[in-house]
Amino acid sequence: MANIMIREVETRTGLYHRYPREQQPQHCFIQLDCDDEELSASYDPEMGGGIPFSVFHGRTLRWSIPALLAHAANGLLERVAVFAERVVDGYECSWDGHNHVGVFDDDAKAAIEEIADLCREDFRSDLIVSASLAEDWLRSTSDDDLEITPATTDDQLEVIADGIEHEVGSRDIDILEGLREYLRERRDGAKATWRCTYHDHGLDEISRKVCTCEGEAWGGGEQLTRAEADEAAKNHVGERLSDGVDFFGLEVVEYRLVTDVNGCRIDFRCEAVKAEEVD
Repeated sequence: MANIMIREVETRTGLYHRYPREQQPQHCFIQLDCDDEELSASYDPEMGGGIPFSVFHGRTLRWSIPALLAHAANGLLERVAVFAERVVDGYECSWDGHNHVGVFDDDAKAAIEEIADLCREDFRSDLIVSASLAEDWLRSTSDDDLEITPATTDDQLEVIADGIEHEVGSRDIDILEGLREYLRERRDGAKATWRCTYHDHGLDEISRKVCTCEGEAWGGGEQLTRAEADEAAKNHVGERLSDGVDFFGLEVVEYRLVTDVNGCRIDFRCEAVKAEEVD
């Protein structure tokens, strides 16, 4: 009598896998290696639908299943194992003149159908991995809410990712696909913001036009003193380039601001428009 070895699914969502740039996740199956007498559950590691020779020639059998959570997949393996013993007991590896192929007696064939029926079960949705794209889930969440800046380290991103996974887990989402890659993209694309300084004195529209930044960051409209503006530039590894008076008689200070952290370089110029010093 066959002694079937069961190789269990080790991680909770181990049956779910989608390769980068692929539209759909890999399909999953129960697999019986009749030569090694091993029963397992896995996602298909091959892209494009290719199958190993052992499967093509019937020495390894596969039955399609959904991407079950580990406890459901392992429970199914236990139920299948009883029939897998009958399959292997009635199995023979035979040379057909061209290849070694699997041959099964009538009882093994009946057991194969029993396994197929088990795998065709209408599994409850809470037993199947629920997945969502991180980009879709977090698109409306700001960098501030995520606590991501250009200076956020990879270790800090890992902590952020763990927190997000804990949160979505409470909402019946098992996997946020591409979460860490998406967070890295958000970090690398995060725009440093330096708020320009001006007092409008009733010139809101004009001030908005002349209070500009060029490059990968843009200014706001906080009322700051010259000293505070200089400090803001210094904190962004910046320097004051020039002082002057514009067409409207407003004091203009031009700054060059640079950040270069974690390989993310931001280099831009900003005009800070002021009408008077504020103590």
